[in-house]
Amino acid sequence: DRREYVAANGACLIYSVNSMRWRIHQNECSAFTGVQSSKTAAWCPTSAPEWWGARVRCAPAEKWPPPPDPLPPLPIPLQPPSPPYAHMCLCDTVTMTGAEQAQSHAMTTFTLVRPSAQLPMHAGRPVFASAEGLYLYYWEAERRWLVGDNSSDDAHYVRSQSAENAACPTLATGWEAYVNSPGRGRFIPFPTRCDCAPKYNEACACDTIIVLGRKGPHDFLMGEYSQIHNPGLPAQRGKPIFISAGYQLYFWAELNEWLIGDDYKSGSAYLRSAQANVHCPIQTAGWAMWNGTQWARSPVTMSCSR
Repeated sequence: DRREYVAANGACLIYSVNSMRWRIHQNECSAFTGVQSSKTAAWCPTSAPEWWGARVRCAPAEKWPPPPDPLPPLPIPLQPPSPPYAHMCLCDTVTMTGAEQAQSHAMTTFTLVRPSAQLPMHAGRPVFASAEGLYLYYWEAERRWLVGDNSSDDAHYVRSQSAENAACPTLATGWEAYVNSPGRGRFIPFPTRCDCAPKYNEACACDTIIVLGRKGPHDFLMGEYSQIHNPGLPAQRGKPIFISAGYQLYFWAELNEWLIGDDYKSGSAYLRSAQANVHCPIQTAGWAMWNGTQWARSPVTMSCSR
């Protein structure tokens, strides 16, 4: 499943699964020339630790110019990922804010609860509990997140938008809080937000992200991206940064999206996630690429190597 490279004279650079080496062949990839790498599982020949009989370097393909900074809007509707959902909600704690005026006791920090017979997961989603005895949980019948006294029923103080099917409370929108108004109580919208505090090495425990896709103008972005020490900038919100030969895969807080661009300190990028607020790039439901004039759906896929 690795790429093949063909020279103008017909020679081929291919990966041999049997020998676990990159090799150069002649005569339409038939006769082996004796030029090969040391044994390696590298996805790119330039990542092989050693070569015999050749010096291999990368010549990036011609690429589109990057989009302006800030990025233009993404026209692709965001869709929740397919189940199972448990791996999509990797928060140790969730802190709710914004509706203190209506339900101050519910605006607090909720801690992940280990699933049990008494507190099972709901439709594959985790349950969170506060020190005050409240629960933050998913209610499958209405396909929304609730805050209430008991995670086994639907009586609640705060709720997210119905039928949203969000995998995690941090992905839910349209939050409402119950207000006691004269004559009758009712739920009214509040600009509530949920902030996740993951252990980043658990939330995105990948040493390497492998980026794959069809041949095209964004070939230069494909390959292996290795995790580096996070510099702790607010723009990444504690999430790791991955680098390849000249390009970087990183989270951009202003957009709540993962990007591939030239510099993790910039919001300009060639590729962006089509789903916001995921902890790791392998969790996003899709990607969009800049085609020179606008964003378009991309066939790019990402996988994790630990």
